Amino acid sequence: MRYTLYISILCFACLSCDSGVEGNPLGIKPTGEGISVHNLSNKTLYYTAFERERLAYINWAPCTRPMDCDHVTPGAATVILYDSIYGYEPGKEVVVFWWNLEKSDNSEYKAMNLTNAIVKP
Repeated sequence: MRYTLYISILCFACLSCDSGVEGNPLGIKPTGEGISVHNLSNKTLYYTAFERERLAYINWAPCTRPMDCDHVTPGAATVILYDSIYGYEPGKEVVVFWWNLEKSDNSEYKAMNLTNAIVKP
């Protein structure tokens, strides 16, 4: 129960953040087929995307297993296809989350610098 509450608070707090900060490490823009993400940083960025209204109904946490996470390497770009975005319907806003993974002392990974942007296709 406590875990679910923590994740819900985290998601709502992230949605209220200003994602238009100068120096944003991820270039994001809608395209005809999906959302283009371009890693402008020198670290691998991990990402996911959801239809904005669905976030209130899901229990989500950042992926922390590098081999299982969607990611974009430094300088690279990819497209998150609209068909792969949970709950997406044409015209709906999408929230793109991204983060770094850092190895902790016990060799497990932790999500760091969780950030988001709202995209209007």
